[in-house]
Amino acid sequence: MTKDTFYFQHDCNARSDRKMVNLIMKHGMEGVGVYWCIVEMLYEEGGYLPLEYERITFELRTNYELVKSVIHDFSLFNFDEKQLWSDSVLFRLKERSNKSEKAKESISKRWEYERNTNVIRQY
Repeated sequence: MTKDTFYFQHDCNARSDRKMVNLIMKHGMEGVGVYWCIVEMLYEEGGYLPLEYERITFELRTNYELVKSVIHDFSLFNFDEKQLWSDSVLFRLKERSNKSEKAKESISKRWEYERNTNVIRQY
């Protein structure tokens, strides 16, 4: 069985960001782990997650108050009463989609060009 595996860009100095330093000061590396897991979940869900603290806590097998704090206390995520998101995740997903569309257009043009030529292929 095959599984699609995607990656996302990760800034190599993310841990030095002021917001991340504040997260580390309060919650240590456990907070960082929860943050990156939530980022992964956002990518898996197309950029938006329902604001369901209990479900996120269960999936990450961690503490409810920690999840709530990571989401609310460090300005790492945006949220309303129903969902949470990250502007940088949305931006990168849009970039990925744009690159994919451009690649599809390029391939389509190439195949169209090859179909419309009168060249006899030499084998």
